[in-house]
Amino acid sequence: MSQRLDDLRRTLEQVLAAARAEPELADSVVAPRINIRNKIALIFDALRRQGRMDFRDLLRRARSRLEVVVSFLAVLELIKQHQVQARQENLFDEIEIIPGAEWKPDQEVELELEFDE
Repeated sequence: MSQRLDDLRRTLEQVLAAARAEPELADSVVAPRINIRNKIALIFDALRRQGRMDFRDLLRRARSRLEVVVSFLAVLELIKQHQVQARQENLFDEIEIIPGAEWKPDQEVELELEFDE
């Protein structure tokens, strides 16, 4: 289990390093609202359609470093709730997000989260 978390962390670090830093703006701009529930919905949708999702693909969809972090937190929350598993066949292979023991394809996205968004 520890190796999988290390692989997840390593992939997160690689994507964050490759992500462009937010440009400095002279005027204040309101950033789009990004929340964990939306990312969970995206993961659920992919699992319903494809039965799996590449962790790196999830992170590549992010448009900012903040969105990468929120995506990572969504995966960790789903792993904690046994909704998904992170699977890696061999060392350095892609990490797949697959349905976990508590996964039900017809379930609602509204999960109990232990924190406020």
